[in-house]
Amino acid sequence: MTELYPVFFAAIMFLVLSGLVILYLKYLNRRWWNMRVVKRSSYILPLGGLVFISIWVAGVFSYKKTIMYIGATLTALDLVLIMALLLSLPISGIINFIHDRLEKRKKVQEKSGPPQNVLPRRRFLKTAAAVVPVAAMTSGASGVAHAFADVKIYKTEIYFDDLPEALDGFKILHLSDIHIGYYFWLDMLEEVLKRSQAFEPDIVLATGDLCDRVDIYSDLLDILERYKGKLGVFASIGNHEYFRGIREVRRAYDNSPVSLLLDTGATVVHNDQTIYIGGADDPRFMHGSILAFLKKTTETAMRNATKDAFSILLSHRPRAFDIASEIGVDLTLSGHTHGGQIGFAGRSAFEPWFAEAYLWGHYSKRQSRLYTSSGIGHWFPFRLGCPAEAPILELRRGGKRHS
Repeated sequence: MTELYPVFFAAIMFLVLSGLVILYLKYLNRRWWNMRVVKRSSYILPLGGLVFISIWVAGVFSYKKTIMYIGATLTALDLVLIMALLLSLPISGIINFIHDRLEKRKKVQEKSGPPQNVLPRRRFLKTAAAVVPVAAMTSGASGVAHAFADVKIYKTEIYFDDLPEALDGFKILHLSDIHIGYYFWLDMLEEVLKRSQAFEPDIVLATGDLCDRVDIYSDLLDILERYKGKLGVFASIGNHEYFRGIREVRRAYDNSPVSLLLDTGATVVHNDQTIYIGGADDPRFMHGSILAFLKKTTETAMRNATKDAFSILLSHRPRAFDIASEIGVDLTLSGHTHGGQIGFAGRSAFEPWFAEAYLWGHYSKRQSRLYTSSGIGHWFPFRLGCPAEAPILELRRGGKRHS
């Protein structure tokens, strides 16, 4: 069952990470490990994780949404706390090492003469060593809590020097990475779509990873159709559609008014201006070079775009923007990255290291524009400074540029 893939992943993570935490305590923070309460407490998180995973599995097999939701949420929280310890215990180990060295120096000095006053430093180090993992675990819990905050719906403007006047003010509701099935559900999506209607979007465009439950994919499409905007709703594929069962997904689209654009495109007209929307395929795999694949699928999806049409590419992977900008696509919409799920000042916190991955927000190259959404849902609930979003993209003529 594909629904159990994240469960297997979580179980493996618990085994590996819990073992590392115990090793870090035993060898890097030996003084703590010698305390009985610490040694016993080190087993609480992994044992709790096994209990939470069992609840999650029970929810999957019983098809009880509430049980599944509770189990998956508690599992995620437990994993985040373990990862927080994994990141912080080496730092505490260094601090404890310095503290122990000062303790040894004090004993040597007591034998050789009057000791120096190192007590304040020792107290500070002892406190700091304990504060680091506590602060990390607090931040981790906060990140999980933020993952369940309301989806942010807001209008953001995208400027084009040569945008046709007929499209000035054209509004796109961009949906991506909804991941229905674990931490986000159909009723939550419907609430997001209801709230989005206040912005009166002209069209709804979705860029893959919409649902992790193929048995309710048709229900998802029914909801999208009810809130389709003036010009309808169009979607491209994501890697999770392949992971969960591409045949069932395509069958759901075949029986729905929602248009799946897979290596093809569609034309709509707004104020007598033609808009061509192409949908790229997804390379499915998560590693290695995907540029050759993206080049082929992007060019295939956009091959029928006419010169007078404003062109939009839907590509789950934002790296397609490199090819789209070369062939003159006006606007590319993407997702997949979830913004790294950690952000700062409206950008992914990982942007300095992965600038060409186009992790989150607006990007420009030549005359082309890209918007990468941080996504509505997630397969792992953790967000800090990178909220779940369903942006309304308003096309505007001239004005400021995006980098």
